[in-house]
Amino acid sequence: MTTLAGAKQLWKAAVPPKVKFFFWQALHGRLWTAERRKRHGHQQDEACRACVLCDQLDETTDHLLASCVFTREVWHSQLRRVGRQQLVPLGDSCLSDWWLHTRASIPKEFRRSFDSLVLLVSWNVWKEQNRRTFEN
Repeated sequence: MTTLAGAKQLWKAAVPPKVKFFFWQALHGRLWTAERRKRHGHQQDEACRACVLCDQLDETTDHLLASCVFTREVWHSQLRRVGRQQLVPLGDSCLSDWWLHTRASIPKEFRRSFDSLVLLVSWNVWKEQNRRTFEN
């Protein structure tokens, strides 16, 4: 039996079930990003692999939700509101590694709130990516 790093924390987060399921898919690398659509033959144009938010690197789950410059600005904005802007993911961050490492640095009484923030910000970035991809 294999366990997903962060699964226990994910299911305890105070967010709607659809957001938990989305994040579970993200942690498994199952989001339909441009890179995944290309890999599965659902997207032919090589240029369409670029992130729709920054147009700089291939749109992978980790890039889209953690390391994209657009997403990192969103993270900075949200984390600054709670005085934690130093926790913004780096430009080469892996989503699950960043989330789990960062939550470990936060006092225990604030971790559930941090988990909810991470899931909800990720959900909103995903929704924006979908709007830009499918609705122009």
